[in-house]
Amino acid sequence: VSTQSTGWRTALSFLVGGFGGTLFSTLLLTNNITVSSSGAMFGLYGLVFAECLLLKHRMRQPYRHVVMCCIAMIVDFGLGLLPYLDNFTLIGGFISGFLLGLVIVPGSTSKRFKKNCTTKKKVATFIGLLGLILFFGVQLYFLTYDPDSWSINNWFPDLKYFNCLPLLGWCDLYSN
Repeated sequence: VSTQSTGWRTALSFLVGGFGGTLFSTLLLTNNITVSSSGAMFGLYGLVFAECLLLKHRMRQPYRHVVMCCIAMIVDFGLGLLPYLDNFTLIGGFISGFLLGLVIVPGSTSKRFKKNCTTKKKVATFIGLLGLILFFGVQLYFLTYDPDSWSINNWFPDLKYFNCLPLLGWCDLYSN
């Protein structure tokens, strides 16, 4: 995580990313509950993306951070195609970490960027808060309302292949 984040921002992003990833995975894979720190790590990637978006004028080589995160994310998604590893947790962790990052990343202290950044920060905070409320609210609603109707096989039968390779019967391990 870049130097722009303090310890509490990093810890909060880690926790929210882990919860968001697990919740997202639970929504899409109703018969397979996974618990890992992968969603939390992707929450940190989301925080880095939010920092690079909002603070690119304060960072040295912000695109380098984005490229490094993208490389790590591609490797993690590739590993997520193996059995018992869950890519949906990664997606949920990234979304929740990015939305939280829009809220908790500080604004600019530079006088040159102060006026533009305060407006930009207010818009980012609004979008982040609204996104977090919708992201968690919709998931919690559907998980408590009728979780079986939101099974991956009911709505998107081919989406299960995003979570496993259809080789050697591996996808049958997710007999969802």
